[in-house]
Amino acid sequence: DAFSDLKAFLDGKKLDFKTYAFQGAFCENIKEIQKLIGNDPAFCFVDPTGWKGAEMGCIKQLVNGQYRDVLINFMFDYVNRFVNHKEGSQYEEMQKFFGADVPEELDEEGLMKFYQDQLKATCGLRYAANLIVEDPLRDRTKFRLVVGGNHSSALKLFRDIEKRVVLSRQPAI
Repeated sequence: DAFSDLKAFLDGKKLDFKTYAFQGAFCENIKEIQKLIGNDPAFCFVDPTGWKGAEMGCIKQLVNGQYRDVLINFMFDYVNRFVNHKEGSQYEEMQKFFGADVPEELDEEGLMKFYQDQLKATCGLRYAANLIVEDPLRDRTKFRLVVGGNHSSALKLFRDIEKRVVLSRQPAI
């Protein structure tokens, strides 16, 4: 039902760009997405529910191209609950998500640095950065937006947008 609702929503919009909806897991649709992108430059947004379906290997396939940048919604609140489980399905899922075994007992900044380093190393990207989005109802991080790219302009644009968002949240004096 969710896919049908999404498809109907997108089909009902008159936009200046074309949208595509794919049913099924993100990784299962990478080849179809690649066909659509071809050799064109692309800015890819990956927005998983939690961490499932956004494995580092899938992101690598997605950004495999000279002019590819990626923005990942890193659901820190969810990942943080399971990142130190060292057995069972969560352990295997975390290894796939990070593309490696996660070092134990990393604090939030350490975990984000590890993820960004993995993103650069695994996907062949030169730059990676993130910004924090706080949970408005709790005093903690809800998620992090992580950007990765091969040109410094992707990072500059990301930081410029971050500044505008931060400034828009400051109270007027």
